[in-house]
Amino acid sequence: MKTFALCDSGCNLFLVDEWLMKVFSLKGQPVELNVAGIHRTSDISSKRFHIKIGDHDGMVEVHIVDYSLPN
Repeated sequence: MKTFALCDSGCNLFLVDEWLMKVFSLKGQPVELNVAGIHRTSDISSKRFHIKIGDHDGMVEVHIVDYSLPN
C-alpha cells in the first residue's frame, strides 16, 4: 500500500491501529503493554508483529517491530 507516514526516529515503540492489521490480514503474537499517557498509565492487550517500510523508489527499506493499538 502506498501512503504517507511519519516515522519518528526518537520513539521507542511503534503503534498501529488494529483496523490496519485487519486490512492487511496481519497476524501477531499476543502481548500485554503498559502504556503511559498524560493522565494515567494503563495495561492494554496488543499484538506484536513485524513489517517492512520503504520509500516509493525502493531505495530505502526498514524492518520494524510494531504493536497493535485497540480502537
